[in-house]
Amino acid sequence: MTMIPKTIHLVPKISIAALQAKLDKQLAMWYCLRAINYWGSGRLDMEYATKYLTTSFGYSRSAAYRILNAGDGIFWDKKPLQKINRLQIKIYGLQKVVKSFHIHCGRRFRNRADLNDYLEKPNGLTEDSEELNAKDKAAEEAMLRLRLLVEGIEVSQLTARFGQDNIEALIGRFEYMVSQGRLLTDGSRYRLPSSRVLTSNPIFAEVIEAGSPE
Repeated sequence: MTMIPKTIHLVPKISIAALQAKLDKQLAMWYCLRAINYWGSGRLDMEYATKYLTTSFGYSRSAAYRILNAGDGIFWDKKPLQKINRLQIKIYGLQKVVKSFHIHCGRRFRNRADLNDYLEKPNGLTEDSEELNAKDKAAEEAMLRLRLLVEGIEVSQLTARFGQDNIEALIGRFEYMVSQGRLLTDGSRYRLPSSRVLTSNPIFAEVIEAGSPE
């Protein structure tokens, strides 16, 4: 039986950009596809990918197909293999995905809101930017990990990567959301309840706000 890695290395810099662009579900699946493709070819058979998205990462088949369609041309390409009449997924590399969100050197860039201006000159419309500190990065990684319904957030991993001082506010926010029934916990791991998947954006926004509270 194929062994899929149990942990996924996330890039916190792009999580908030994906959330703002309403592409966070597609980004979470991009991470999952990269984990499934552990040998690093960047290509997966569609049915093979769907099998492990459902068995290893908790997606339903309908959700997997829906998100795979939504992310096509953004995080991956789906192309038919004519000789065997099957679809293949070509997973975009990290550099291509990061570039698409205009992220550079640990900073978060925000483009102007005028859609027409953006379409005319998408590479020259940075309105402002901000440096991401350790608390911001921890909050972004926590937000994206909540998209992984089976794995969730492992506190020890956040602590090892960002330090106890930088996640204390997050843990306090998680515990508050657990008390309200918006998150689940087993003491060391926090997960999003399946009943909250369709109304999860306010939860994610609150996690991000906990990174650097005013």
